Amino acid sequence: MRFALDKPVKIIMLGAGGTGGHVAPHLYRLLYTLPRPVRVIIADGDIVEQKNLVRQNFISADLGRNKAQVLAERYAQAFGMEAQYIPDFIEDEGKLTELVKPDLFSQRELSILIGAVDNNKSRRLCHQVFTKADNLIYIDSGNGEYTGQVVCGIRRNERTYYKPIGEAYPDVLLDTDKFPTELSCAQAAVSAPQSIAANIMAAAAVVSYLYNILVLGSIETRSVTFSTKTVNLKPVISQKRRKEARSMSIKSQRENMQTISKLVSQDLGYIFGERESGPNGAKKQFHTKSAAFLRALGNDLGFKEFKVTKNYAGIAVSGEITLMGMWGDGNGLYLQISQPITQQREFLYRSITHLKDYSGGNNRWLPCGIFTNGEYEKLLDMLSALRNTSKEESRAA
Repeated sequence: MRFALDKPVKIIMLGAGGTGGHVAPHLYRLLYTLPRPVRVIIADGDIVEQKNLVRQNFISADLGRNKAQVLAERYAQAFGMEAQYIPDFIEDEGKLTELVKPDLFSQRELSILIGAVDNNKSRRLCHQVFTKADNLIYIDSGNGEYTGQVVCGIRRNERTYYKPIGEAYPDVLLDTDKFPTELSCAQAAVSAPQSIAANIMAAAAVVSYLYNILVLGSIETRSVTFSTKTVNLKPVISQKRRKEARSMSIKSQRENMQTISKLVSQDLGYIFGERESGPNGAKKQFHTKSAAFLRALGNDLGFKEFKVTKNYAGIAVSGEITLMGMWGDGNGLYLQISQPITQQREFLYRSITHLKDYSGGNNRWLPCGIFTNGEYEKLLDMLSALRNTSKEESRAA
């Protein structure tokens, strides 16, 4: 989705704690570089406490002060901007609706709502305001100790183009928690475990969204999930981009299949005094191309986990490249690509029950003709036929 690069910008950020505190410095720096009018309003009713210094973006001199005030004054002053903040929790739909409305004298204003809150009741409030807005970008961030997600909802001309957090993760709309002001002192003192790494990774994703919208003028990612343990961010791209990527993948895989077919028609075990890679490096090319093909195939088959291994074997054979992947508990696939030793020219595949199951179900065979003709969709259909079989059926297949 594309965005005009000449509209004034107004950003309202709810929450100035774990994630909001790390968003703030980069947010002001980013807006400072834009050649158009910008405004930032930070809202949070909490004060800085000693426990916040562990993972939130505050220092000991901030203790006892309102979080929104600290961030707004510190970074607005650093970049010569006006410090605007609300030292209260926003818990009223009417008040939030007024905040996200374009300025009366600037109806072209691009409004962006950032949800950096730590409770789902506030997310429900943002969801209600978003679904009633004519035009609004709503970026919500949430995380636990090691994992989290950032979702970007987009409303334009009274129509929702990108789903907000409440539609992407309906559980947040359940009435299971309270606003911050509704909590007792004892309840407020108890919070879900988080980590500075998760807060920083969430903040980075939020700022990346803002950069793409405000500087590049387009986004393709609807949401991002992340894990600090695996140092991994996984995007959910837009339908249009997904179709383009899928089309490119199929085209590339067709070409890979035809290349593999040509390579196995050669004598990959013929050395005649050369290195084990074979004449003109054909054996090495066969392994490299086949491994790349199987990795892409594993992604397209939708495995929860998979691995691709290569065995070069001896100088008189082609060796083999193997894909082992699991769709779920007891339901997986084993596929081996090697130079056939018979005239039938077929590749072996079978069902497996785990990633170390090297016997599996009965052997099945893929005709090399499928590879010669680049019939990738047919290959996906044949292999996916094993996906819905039960553990017992897989063993008997």
